[in-house]
Amino acid sequence: MVNRKVLWIWRYDGHEKTVQEHVDASGADTICLNTITHQFKETMDYYQQKMNKTVWAWRWPGTKPADGYGWHYFIRDQAAYVSTLIKSGLQGFIVDPESNENKKPNDWAQDEVDGNKLKDLATEFWTTLKGAAKGKNVLFGMTSGNTFPAQESKKLIPWSEFAAPCQALYPQSYWRAWSLDKQTKKEIVKDLYPTPDDAIDAGLKAWQKLGAGKKIIPMAGEIELATKEEIASYAARMAKLNLNELHFYVDNFYEDDNHHGVLADTLQAIKAIQ
Repeated sequence: MVNRKVLWIWRYDGHEKTVQEHVDASGADTICLNTITHQFKETMDYYQQKMNKTVWAWRWPGTKPADGYGWHYFIRDQAAYVSTLIKSGLQGFIVDPESNENKKPNDWAQDEVDGNKLKDLATEFWTTLKGAAKGKNVLFGMTSGNTFPAQESKKLIPWSEFAAPCQALYPQSYWRAWSLDKQTKKEIVKDLYPTPDDAIDAGLKAWQKLGAGKKIIPMAGEIELATKEEIASYAARMAKLNLNELHFYVDNFYEDDNHHGVLADTLQAIKAIQ
């Protein structure tokens, strides 16, 4: 029996009505909203008080301050901001350290940036959040690429420091996703694994060592590209794993015609999961 369905939301600003419709249509009891959202507290209050939803947040934070990546992007700024949200009632936060191996401000596969050891930044981040959450029941989690913890090129990501205080880890077990074509510079649809089962198997294997003693909960995705049959397959596998918390990534909105948003059939398939 499923006791939590989490709908991840990105680019909320300007799409408030559609997001609410999708939350209703999916039957999600929890939303995980990217902290790039400008009116986060007001949105959190609305979903908690008016729609009786649990509200979590997530972000891929920066290793250093940088323009063009959204507000309070640097991990220290993110920690300060999320702390205010926790004190105002935020019920969970999932950090998303990743790397495109390009030494850009969002590249966590480095030892040090601008004199800061990234391991120290990760520890400092959670210390700040734990201080804000003292006496509160707040979920702390971490997500990242499906096999990133097992990749040699990602070994410098401070995995242990980010994972240490987490109750659960969330591999991005996407079987299909948008991918940037290096030649055309346009996004294309890429099949990452033949089936949801294959994606889940790869994620569980890669995160097993890091997740010792913690729950490892694979995420479904990208749901904009998923069929209703694949959603059902994901849910069936999670049931076999005795995991009753399901995650659906991502309800996203772009300003172009390349993305159609999450299909109604997919949202209905999520709602049908018992």
